[in-house]
Amino acid sequence: MRMSRCFITEDLQLGQSLKLDKANSHYLHTVLRLKVGDKLSLFNGQGGEYHSEIIASHKHSVEIQTHDYLPENHQSPLNLTLVQGIARSEHMSYALQKAVELGVTQIVPVWTARSQGMKGARLEKQSLRWQQITQQAAAQSGRNLLPYISPAITLQDYLAAPRDGVGICPDPYAKQAGLPDFSPKPSDLSVIVGAEGGFSDEERGDIISAGFELVRLGPRVLRTETATLSILALCQAQWGDLLT
Repeated sequence: MRMSRCFITEDLQLGQSLKLDKANSHYLHTVLRLKVGDKLSLFNGQGGEYHSEIIASHKHSVEIQTHDYLPENHQSPLNLTLVQGIARSEHMSYALQKAVELGVTQIVPVWTARSQGMKGARLEKQSLRWQQITQQAAAQSGRNLLPYISPAITLQDYLAAPRDGVGICPDPYAKQAGLPDFSPKPSDLSVIVGAEGGFSDEERGDIISAGFELVRLGPRVLRTETATLSILALCQAQWGDLLT
């Protein structure tokens, strides 16, 4: 039987008794209906996980004790960065969730010419939501190291900054179909995906000038969240650990 997993922000150590926060307590007690003696796994995004046992359970307060430490992090050998054009809330949330499940190391939200307006307090609120999505997706997918989500920047600022490795960009009008034949096999890869409507002609030129290769993912035009999922899955299958 699969063990339930919870993300917490506190430091963890073996033999520790810990009262979980209200949200995790509610989830375990009310949603999953776990009881005293039930087992679960805790992780804090810093590496490894702790197999634990519930020693007290109430509606808004669950207490656990850690027993065993497992160092596995389930990280891909491919250091994969997703540069995601900021899209509408539901599309952005889906793209980030699947990116975490598919093993990205870093996520860089970028403003593009066709990004939806999201500034000030609204952007701050969405940034917190992106962190929550990352934590939940990591818990669901068995990851113990959280990918880093950088502050939102403009596409131009991102392209002007130095980066390691190689880069690709899915584009329905690219001449090349499929992934490039990189030699040697890349260990650092950046994937850049546009918001709804893709990139403008000027942005496409800037992306090419920055060294990214445009690739076509078949004969159909994909939505932003579908393009993100598709290109990340292809990259992990080709150079990472998706099929291992």
